[in-house]
Amino acid sequence: MLTPTLIAVVGPVEPPLLTAWIRHYRWLGVERFLLAFHFPEHVPNALRHELQAVCRQAGIIPAGTSSGPWHEHTDTRIRDALRHQAGQGWHLFADADEFQQYPAPLREVVAQAERNRQPVVGGVLLDRISASGRLSDWNPRGGLDLAYPLGGHITHRLLHGDPRKIVLARHDITLASGNHRTPGQEGGWSAVPRSLSEAVPPVFLRVPSEAPGS
Repeated sequence: MLTPTLIAVVGPVEPPLLTAWIRHYRWLGVERFLLAFHFPEHVPNALRHELQAVCRQAGIIPAGTSSGPWHEHTDTRIRDALRHQAGQGWHLFADADEFQQYPAPLREVVAQAERNRQPVVGGVLLDRISASGRLSDWNPRGGLDLAYPLGGHITHRLLHGDPRKIVLARHDITLASGNHRTPGQEGGWSAVPRSLSEAVPPVFLRVPSEAPGS
């Protein structure tokens, strides 16, 4: 069984961050990346080309590139097109500023979900910040843990954002915008923790980034 196909819509993030992100998911065992770029009009061509070059240097051919405003459903539309291209199997969803961690290898996580007849696996997002408490720019020197040693529910506490997200889903499961739940399920599937007190890995480790769609 292959590991899940990684589905991602990538915006104008820092090239070193995208490099670290690809390296992280390869370390988790991801074998197939389906990425598409979407850039607002103001993004310089030099940055667009540099990000695309990062993918090519990693042996990843972007599935597409689009340009225009980042509306509420832009990410969903592109995500669903990528899922259709990915085909059958399990799909992994991660924004370019999200570094997921799992309690077991991906194959084992998927196998356990299938044994439990759970079509999705849920995770909880932790915002990473620097030791000073600032949302500092990404610095590749020293790695993620040194750059952002602290983590917490900043988005949840300050902006009242839902930190629960679906990280893995079977190909035939429809996801709502933002991957927070499945349509028609008020609380999402049971694999998504209903409260922070029930939260268990996998978790997102989100680092500061200007990328939209997070």
